[in-house]
Amino acid sequence: PPTGAYRAKGTLTLATAEGPRRYEVALVGRRVELRAGGDGTEGLVVIGVDLDDDEVTHFLDRAVLAAGEAVDADAALGLH
Repeated sequence: PPTGAYRAKGTLTLATAEGPRRYEVALVGRRVELRAGGDGTEGLVVIGVDLDDDEVTHFLDRAVLAAGEAVDADAALGLH
């Protein structure tokens, strides 16, 4: 997570090797939880101390696939 962030929560559609899936995302400290599903508006709220807007934006931008980019099924992190 970005420096100074201690909490993030929201609903996001994430690219997976099987295609897009919607998840509820919760980050507390360095622990991340993803739960399949989720209702409401898509978005993520990041809470922290002395957050740098550019660093938060860069952190989130790195997680977004570019147009035409696909998830590498061999490199995908298994989630349990």
